[in-house]
Amino acid sequence: MSSGLFELPAELPPDDDHRVALEAVWWTFFSVATVFIGLRFWARTLKRTLGLDDVVMTACFIFFLAEAILITYVAETGRTRHLLYLGGLPEIDSTLMWYIIILDVGIFVTGLGKIAIGITILRIFGGTSLWQRWVVWTVLALTISTCFLDFGISTFRCGDPRLTWTLEAQATAHCVVSTDAQSAVNLFSNVVQVLADFAFSILPMVVVWGLRMPQRRKIFLLVALGLTLLTGIAGTVKTVYAATFNVQDLSYAIFPNLVWFALEAMLIIVCGSVPTLHPLYERFIKRRGYYSQDTPKFGPRTRTYVNSGGKGLSKASGGKSQEGLSRTNDDSSVRTLHNPDASQMPRQLTSFELMKLDGYPTQTPGSARALPHDPEACRNEGIYVVQDVEVDSRTNPSISSHV
Repeated sequence: MSSGLFELPAELPPDDDHRVALEAVWWTFFSVATVFIGLRFWARTLKRTLGLDDVVMTACFIFFLAEAILITYVAETGRTRHLLYLGGLPEIDSTLMWYIIILDVGIFVTGLGKIAIGITILRIFGGTSLWQRWVVWTVLALTISTCFLDFGISTFRCGDPRLTWTLEAQATAHCVVSTDAQSAVNLFSNVVQVLADFAFSILPMVVVWGLRMPQRRKIFLLVALGLTLLTGIAGTVKTVYAATFNVQDLSYAIFPNLVWFALEAMLIIVCGSVPTLHPLYERFIKRRGYYSQDTPKFGPRTRTYVNSGGKGLSKASGGKSQEGLSRTNDDSSVRTLHNPDASQMPRQLTSFELMKLDGYPTQTPGSARALPHDPEACRNEGIYVVQDVEVDSRTNPSISSHV
């Protein structure tokens, strides 16, 4: 076969086929992603904290499934062999068409996954400083724009999409973007997505490191939010292969690209879901009884109680009573002690959002309401458990347990 794009090698290679290996890799990675997407929804529905990031991650998972089906079809029809063994031009054109479709679908697999992770970061750090939110929004905007740019140029650079995979038509086609320019755009898009992975790892880790919270929870969040570094590494390797593989033998040489892409897609779903799984850990692994046995490292744990009249009582975990609440003018509600330093409010809000990520009740930071008067409860001295409070003797209490 001789063409402006494809030429016969001096020595014919063996007629090898990547079919079995490619299908095994893809369905193994997809199975792992399926487990974690299921755990993610279990944890979120358990605490009723489903959000937009879960919807976007589900879309990523659906595109991942579509990609796995396309890969299987290509492999089962013999299109994972050397291109010169596939037959004449019609078969080669068909093979190019399927791989272009696979690459186009892949753009949305990685793009939607990174968007979902970015939305999760915004959900956690909604109360932090403006520059942190702007960093996330900027990365999200770049990710979205480069995905659509890469898809548009890959599919419509010659107007009619059929002209991008029909070799004979390419000789007379008037393409707006050349093949080299398309490769450059694809490379730029991959680089942006890799930078998004590193940004969505490093920024949350820096913010969490500066928060006051139990050490075990901090370590969990640092590890969970930093896992997307692995996605960035996989994306980097994939980008290197995409920029250097032999286009003249596309159907065979693309095998490493597809393997690293499958790994990247799997890591996006897994690493993007791990931070949401803390409620399952609390429920099935760590907790003994209704209350967690994890004692804060920075101060005594207190349990705050409110009677039907709205008077605040505090009971330390060691049996030592401390004053933990101050009454408002309205007997139906109470509030915890607040930090007079307004500059600490962003961190308090961030800590609260992290607690919501852990699956704790979605309640206004630093506030609690007494339950209505219940005659049955009065038989038990009219005491109602409102919330658990972790008290730091140097700063303020932060709500972290259960209503």
